[in-house]
Amino acid sequence: MMVILLQCIRGEKSFSEKTLENSPLDRMLNQKQVSTAWVTKPILLEYLSNTATDVGKYVTTTTPLEGIANSILKVSPNDVNTASGFYKANQLYKNSVNDVCKS
Repeated sequence: MMVILLQCIRGEKSFSEKTLENSPLDRMLNQKQVSTAWVTKPILLEYLSNTATDVGKYVTTTTPLEGIANSILKVSPNDVNTASGFYKANQLYKNSVNDVCKS
């Protein structure tokens, strides 16, 4: 029984692998899961910043009205970080993780 169990384990990858960015941040670039079936399907991670049209910025004004909170949502006016209701490019971090099944 022990011999059969060892033969099954020897053919399998019994550990996960992580590839880290070559920087002081040591951010993970990809990860391969346990099992030989997942070796060709790594999880890929990307570290980006926003574009000028990725993320809208809104402000809300809330006032009491007859015992109920009345909120009004508006597009944020232009300021140091926004233009035309969107955060300006490179103001926010964006992390992306791919779908393992599609790789």
